[in-house]
Amino acid sequence: MIHNDWKVIVSEQLDQVFGRLVNRSWQRFSEQLHTREIDDLLVGAVITAAVAQGNALIDLNSDGDHHYLRAADRRRRLRRRRRP
Repeated sequence: MIHNDWKVIVSEQLDQVFGRLVNRSWQRFSEQLHTREIDDLLVGAVITAAVAQGNALIDLNSDGDHHYLRAADRRRRLRRRRRP
């Protein structure tokens, strides 16, 4: 009887740990999603500002950590490379 009680206690503790791990996993997922959305918003703002200043976006690359924008000044035909 004592052996079975011990198994129940351990099982309940493991269930609690698992539940906390699942909750933390969802928190991290939500944080990463929010970060990506903010990142997209900021890149969009940089592109919008560049176009408003007379530039044309000619290239956009990302290595996963950094974004690289290449723009051409439509009036002077100069090319610029920016990293927002």
